[in-house]
Amino acid sequence: MELGINKGALISAKRGAVFVAPAKTKPPKPLSQLVISSSNLGAWKNLGHTSESNLPKFNTEGGDPSSLNTWLVDGAKTTYKPTSLSVAIKSIQADVNTLKFIYNGWKDPETGGVNSSLSPASQNVALIILSYDPDLKKQFGVYFAETSIKADGMPDFSGDFVEFGFTASAQSSDAIEAGPNGEQAAFTLLTPDVFDGASLSLDKQSLSLTVGGDDGTVTATVTPESTNVTFESEDESKFTVTSTGAVATIHPVAATTAPVKLKATAGSLEADCDITVAD
Repeated sequence: MELGINKGALISAKRGAVFVAPAKTKPPKPLSQLVISSSNLGAWKNLGHTSESNLPKFNTEGGDPSSLNTWLVDGAKTTYKPTSLSVAIKSIQADVNTLKFIYNGWKDPETGGVNSSLSPASQNVALIILSYDPDLKKQFGVYFAETSIKADGMPDFSGDFVEFGFTASAQSSDAIEAGPNGEQAAFTLLTPDVFDGASLSLDKQSLSLTVGGDDGTVTATVTPESTNVTFESEDESKFTVTSTGAVATIHPVAATTAPVKLKATAGSLEADCDITVAD
């Protein structure tokens, strides 16, 4: 785990936008093209003007711990209640397309307005909430591959602008890469560097070495090129690693029974290579 002070990662959400797309739509590539003023990027549509006084608000429920006792001891096991995550969003655009989306409605052929039922059905969509700090010229976002959205009720006339609210309930999705232990993800935090066109890749996905044999090398390609790359052995009892710039030298130490990862890190970006060592 590498933590440290990073003043450049302080973001003020002074401006922002919300993008929607069909459920399981991947974020646009490269992410550097996604800015708050983007209108449409492929399947992604900008929801337009949202409330400045009522910014997107996340709500988490559940997850409370419960201690289970046995006849022998108290607190033998801790369990956690299921967790739900939702975000409330307030649009202030009263155009037909926006209101049809929020209220899952349809255009009235006589008036040209938007019709909706008393209990409109929920819709499944992908969502990106994007904030922008104009002072640092940096962005931060949250990507949901699958959410279920539903209007919060009737328009709110009490503020500076009429507001049209909806709540998006997050769902775990196989459209986002699962965790190392098979955990299904529900969202992706889009850090500022991913919007700068930053990328990290290795020239090898796997490497086989022999105890007493030659060292191996793995080379990283990183964008921007000035980004510092660090390498780490997942198990130094099997192999050690030294590096010069973006080139890692791997020295075999002992045989492995399964591949051991060489981990490369550049900012918040990570990549790995499976190292196998034979006797």
